[in-house]
Amino acid sequence: MEEEQNPSQAMSSRENSVGYRVRWKYMFDQLCTYKARNGHCLVPHNYTPNKSLGIWVFEERQLYKKKEPRLDSYRIQKLNGIGFVWNAREHSWMKMYEELKIFQQTNKHTVVQQKEKTNQLLQWVDHRRREYKAYMDMSRGHDDKRSKILTEEGIRLLERISYGRSL
Repeated sequence: MEEEQNPSQAMSSRENSVGYRVRWKYMFDQLCTYKARNGHCLVPHNYTPNKSLGIWVFEERQLYKKKEPRLDSYRIQKLNGIGFVWNAREHSWMKMYEELKIFQQTNKHTVVQQKEKTNQLLQWVDHRRREYKAYMDMSRGHDDKRSKILTEEGIRLLERISYGRSL
């Protein structure tokens, strides 16, 4: 026998649903304001001026990743419409990869050195070198868990620009 829902519980559920929609719209508007000021939707998780926005953006990414029904196609479409980045790590990786490709095209190599103009690219390349080496060691039978950070797609992209030969 099914248990009937108490009318006050039903009302509470509807209010939560309305409350969720109102809060979502408010946070979405906050994100639009952030984008207008910063030119992107990459709000840091610990964004000091508006901590709730950073947390909300993180939560939206998690809902998307888990395919939660609360994040319906309408909301996904709204976020996509303003250039929302669903995977910030992948986005950052690709941005730095594109910067490395430009460096490689300009310099005919991928060996970024301390004297180069960008310290961020140097650090990114150093991390990828360690990950690439760990991956190569693992493929030769050495067990190194760090290699799991660099995806197969990442390896393919790096090898496409002759990255391995630059080590």
